[in-house]
Amino acid sequence: MSILIYILFLGSYFAINYRKYGLNAASFLLGVYFLGSISGFIIVMNYDYFEIERIKWYAILYHCVCLFLFLSPVVDFSNRYSHNFTIYMPNSTGLKMFTYILIVFGLSAFFVNIPKLSQLLSVDDLSSARSSYNYGTLYEDQNTGIMAYLAGIGSSLAYFSLFLFFYFLSHFPKKKLLIVLLLISSFADPLTSLSIVGRGGIVRWLLVFIFLFLFFKSKLPYGMKQKIMRYGLIISVPFILIFSIITLSRFSDREYSVLFSILNYAGQSFVYFSYNFDQFFDSTFGGRMNFPIFFPNEQISSQLNDMVYTDYYLNTFSTFVGSFYKDMGFYITLLIAVLYKLWSFFYFKMTKYPYVFPRIIVFLILAQIFLNGIFYFMYTGTTAVRTFLLVYILATITFFAFPSKKSDISKVK
Repeated sequence: MSILIYILFLGSYFAINYRKYGLNAASFLLGVYFLGSISGFIIVMNYDYFEIERIKWYAILYHCVCLFLFLSPVVDFSNRYSHNFTIYMPNSTGLKMFTYILIVFGLSAFFVNIPKLSQLLSVDDLSSARSSYNYGTLYEDQNTGIMAYLAGIGSSLAYFSLFLFFYFLSHFPKKKLLIVLLLISSFADPLTSLSIVGRGGIVRWLLVFIFLFLFFKSKLPYGMKQKIMRYGLIISVPFILIFSIITLSRFSDREYSVLFSILNYAGQSFVYFSYNFDQFFDSTFGGRMNFPIFFPNEQISSQLNDMVYTDYYLNTFSTFVGSFYKDMGFYITLLIAVLYKLWSFFYFKMTKYPYVFPRIIVFLILAQIFLNGIFYFMYTGTTAVRTFLLVYILATITFFAFPSKKSDISKVK
């Protein structure tokens, strides 16, 4: 019953935030983890898939401490914005330039992935198609060429486009062309994920969409909020259908039910962290697994069981904290969490203007990491890391090279 510690901790954190701020972006982030812990409890107590004696109270306490250290800055930042803070953006020229860069890269993902989706429609067994992708045989030109690289950048930029979609809706709703193009380009990530028979892009898009809607909720007119909720529901229906089709195709032939597969998908992170705790107490890969950009001449196998002996499958979810832990162990993971907490205090809190454009970009990067981090740390690819660095540099240059004036920014076409 140690797993109840997750429910008590995350449920209390969510309840306190909800009581003080209502259903805002921070409450949603905490709610995602709270619901994940409930799913973990259900699968442990109602299925014989996991060994309950492996779920240790001390591993859960450590996990909760790290989750708090990592999540609390994003929670505090989101709550602070609820008090009518202004986002300081570049002027019309700079914002227009930045926006169209996102759109162009986002649309390049459509150019690359739509032909792949057309090819997948002719495949009878999506589970086999996924296996073929994992072995590099699904497409002849899989992950090669300059267009594929540009599409990868577009996929990494998708949720910055979604942020600007909500920004324009809340501040410049008459810029309909830009709003539509930004929304379309935000689908670059789900489209890329579907092209490899993955569900992750759909889940990521829905999580970030809801998070950003709640982040901007207080700045949106009531009628606009109703439209977003209505159209968001319409958009969600095909996403959920596609998610269900892929889930049924990939898991319907297994011993356990599809319901178990869905609950396991949402909640296994809060089980496998304990499984991994003693096995990976010491640093195993020293950062090479999650931060390969710093180790260009070394490569970690995508199948961890090829490198580490265990009696269970290692390529499973354990939250982003679990990803760090399997890579760097007890002390380094905790040290990173503490240093991150200290850095975020000075970067976001000890400033009169936390909502300047470059800081918003950093916040969006962190929000993506932690929203998707309910599963694992997803941004290990060098393309994603370089894209995040470049978009931050571009945002900083744009912000200072094109300083904002209210009379100028409203001229964005």
